[in-house]
Amino acid sequence: MAVSSDLALVGTAAAGRECSPVGSTLRTLGRYELVRPLARGGMADVYLARRRAAGTEKWLAVKCMRPETARNPRLLELFVREARLSMALVHQNIVPVFDFGRIGDQVFLAMEHVDGKDLGLSLARAASHRLPPVVAAFIAAECCQALDYAHQRKGPDGIALGVVHRDVTPRNVLLSWSGEVKLTDFGIAALAGDAMSRLSGTPEYMAPEQAHRRPTDPRTDVYAIGLVLREAVSGIRPRPGADLETILAAARRGELLPWSHTAGTLPELPEPDDTGFAQGSGIYPVVPASPPDEPAPDDLVAIIDCATAAHPADRYPGARALFEALDAFIVDQRAAHRIESPVHQLAAWLAAVWTDARDASEPDASIDASHASSAVDDGTFEPRGVRTIRSLAMTVDDDGIVTSPAAPAAHLPGR
Repeated sequence: MAVSSDLALVGTAAAGRECSPVGSTLRTLGRYELVRPLARGGMADVYLARRRAAGTEKWLAVKCMRPETARNPRLLELFVREARLSMALVHQNIVPVFDFGRIGDQVFLAMEHVDGKDLGLSLARAASHRLPPVVAAFIAAECCQALDYAHQRKGPDGIALGVVHRDVTPRNVLLSWSGEVKLTDFGIAALAGDAMSRLSGTPEYMAPEQAHRRPTDPRTDVYAIGLVLREAVSGIRPRPGADLETILAAARRGELLPWSHTAGTLPELPEPDDTGFAQGSGIYPVVPASPPDEPAPDDLVAIIDCATAAHPADRYPGARALFEALDAFIVDQRAAHRIESPVHQLAAWLAAVWTDARDASEPDASIDASHASSAVDDGTFEPRGVRTIRSLAMTVDDDGIVTSPAAPAAHLPGR
């Protein structure tokens, strides 16, 4: 990817749009008002933003790459690549990116803002609100539809791009308060023909071939969504290990904890802090110790075991096949137990988990967003769906070492 030419195009698309303070608590980024921070990750910050046009308001999430990371060619390439690929993926279960641009030596992208929480944080709070198996299967099935679309996406020449997400984790599965499911973060997605020269992704959800830096294909994402589903129904993270080296070794072996393992035996890990572990490292808080009220249904366990087979040939051949298996399970369960729709169950579960704990952050008064320019024209946005909270991704390097946001560029060589 020609990053320099991409940014040159970005810089000329809306030249001359200055950024200025708005009152004492808001700043403008081109045509976006940055209202308050939503998240902070290893290489970028995300803000709730408002776009006013034609007498209406649109709420989005604006992801701003930090200047120190924007100077690193490899990280800048990942960011621009995420923006370009995400803008090309239009699906109801994928968080869309509408715009990207630059702020001096910094770059940003604007995306749909889903009003809800991510699956990872929700599971970490759900000790007393176990996720019903049908709802867990529904979440995984929705992700499979997003993945199947991405896997089958064709370029202008009609040839499949060969997109593989490579970082499907609970933190990258976004849940709206109304029960929608959206997959996000294509920052380290691979395309057909990409060389696997660096180890990238989240070790706790890596397929063995990815952990070995071997070629990846849709079955790699099938494995990851299988692990996400297993964690959702069992209440425990299935890959053993309390440190990155141990987790990577288990990933390479395709080793998972037995289904009978209880969450109470897993050590609890700290939350990533502002300057420490980067997302994509596998260092996430462990789901609270609480065994499920009853074992997962045998047919769902069989689906998960097939999806998470160590050898790719033993898994479902693609996300579509896994979706069909999950859909059949959901239909059978609803027919047998006369339960309400998974969408309504998901909305009710999410509300119960986050009762009185919705985001109450105060607006940030220190956002510096001068010298902004946008990559698209100044027409009215028409984002679909509801608002989204954005998860950030980073990578591990060739030796499986987590890259600190403060690490100098020399430690992160470009391609």
